[in-house]
Amino acid sequence: MIDEAVDDATGSDIASRMIDAAVRVPFTENSRLAEVGLDSLTLVSMAVECAPDTDQEIDAGALAQLRTVGELRQWLRALAGGGEPG
Repeated sequence: MIDEAVDDATGSDIASRMIDAAVRVPFTENSRLAEVGLDSLTLVSMAVECAPDTDQEIDAGALAQLRTVGELRQWLRALAGGGEPG
C-alpha cells in the first residue's frame, strides 16, 4: 500500500497540497496534466520537493509517463513516502 504521507496537522497529504497549489482550473483525477497546465518543469519541481531525501534519484522516465492528475498524485505520494514510484 502506498504511504500517503499524510500531514497530521492538516489531514492532507503533500501531493494533494502541491497539486492544488499548482493547478488554477477545475480538475478531476482523470484530468490530463497538460490540460490543467502542469508542464514538465512544474512536474520536476514537484518531484524534487516531494522527495524526502535530497540524494534520492527521480526516475525521469516514470515521470514522463504520467498522464493524469490521479497518476501524478499517486506517484508523488509514493515518492514522498520514500518508496519507488511507479
